[in-house]
Amino acid sequence: MPPTLTGLLRVGLVGSGNRQLFDCRRQIRHLKNSANLPVVEGNIPRGGEGLAVGQFADTRRIFSSNDIRDFARIIGDYNPLHESLDTRRPSGQLSDVLNGHPLIKVDENGMTKEVVHGILLSSLFSCIFGTLIPGSVYRSQTLDFRRPVFVDEAILGRVQIINIEKQRRLDGLIVRCSTYVLKDDKECVRGEAEVWIRHGTTAEKDL
Repeated sequence: MPPTLTGLLRVGLVGSGNRQLFDCRRQIRHLKNSANLPVVEGNIPRGGEGLAVGQFADTRRIFSSNDIRDFARIIGDYNPLHESLDTRRPSGQLSDVLNGHPLIKVDENGMTKEVVHGILLSSLFSCIFGTLIPGSVYRSQTLDFRRPVFVDEAILGRVQIINIEKQRRLDGLIVRCSTYVLKDDKECVRGEAEVWIRHGTTAEKDL
């Protein structure tokens, strides 16, 4: 079990010597990073130095009811497909619009399962670029929604580099990537992104 921040602070305050205090601060920084930053895996180099066609990066996510509710509130999308309705109560009875809808799933407790907003799913691509290469700027993104994702389902967001263009005017690289959201290895969202990476560099050869 990892040490708590309080425990680390106590070690730093009670322990003698600068070395212990340095180790304490380093562990606190590590805990903060692991708690606040999303986990992104793959072989796209951090900082955008040494980019090559074929490199990829992944991040995994499970969107909760709170995530979906907060996103709906922020963007003002209150489509009932994104809500959990109790079909056993009169107030939760499905309207004519939703009755028989192919995206309606009802669990064993009579509750409908929220559909995750497609744009929320697609935000995983921005998460990957922003985490790996701070300062990168989106130029365009195409999206094709193939399958629905429901609340509490595990998904994988992936980007893979398919083209790199050097841009002197922009002082960096224009990188084009295939983008995917996968559930059980099946495509739910796919598209292409174009990202400007300032001061980015290329590897000697593509993968």
